[in-house]
Amino acid sequence: AWVNTAGDTGTTRYILVSKKATDPILSVYTKPDNKVYVAVRDTAGNWDPVIISTNTITANTWNFVALSWNYDTSAATLNLELKVNNTTNLASVADFQDFSGALTSVGTFTDGNYSLNGMMDMFNYSSSKLSSSDINAVQSAGRNIASISNTYSYENDRLK
Repeated sequence: AWVNTAGDTGTTRYILVSKKATDPILSVYTKPDNKVYVAVRDTAGNWDPVIISTNTITANTWNFVALSWNYDTSAATLNLELKVNNTTNLASVADFQDFSGALTSVGTFTDGNYSLNGMMDMFNYSSSKLSSSDINAVQSAGRNIASISNTYSYENDRLK
C-alpha cells in the first residue's frame, strides 16, 4: 500500500490490524517516531513487536509499505518481510497466536479508532505470499495504476 500520513499525532496509528475477540493478534502500525511496526500476540497473550523498521516514513509524502508473510510448517515459524520504501526488514517468529479467521481492518483499528491520520492508496491483498520481486514490481509501478488489482469482499468497512 501507499500511505501518506499527516505525521506524529502522539499515538499509535494502524495501517492494518487483525483481531480475534478483543485483542489484536497481528498488526502493522506507526508510532510517534514514524517507524513502521509489525507485531503479533504470543501464545501467553503478550504483544510482541517483531519488526521495527530501520527507516521512517515521511509525513505528508507518499510512502510504500508492504508486509509479506508465510507459515513454515517444517520449522513451525511465521516468516515476515516488511518493506518500507526501499528498506526491507525480516523476522521469524515461533511464538504467536493463530490469526486465521481474524477480523481485519485497513487504515484503522477494528473499532474505528486510531486511524492512519492520512491517506492510503493502492492497497493490495494476496491470498498467497508475494516474492520480493513481486513486491518490488508493485512499488516500481507506482500509485494510481489500474493494472494491479485483487478481488476481495468488503463488508461493514472491514476487509473479510
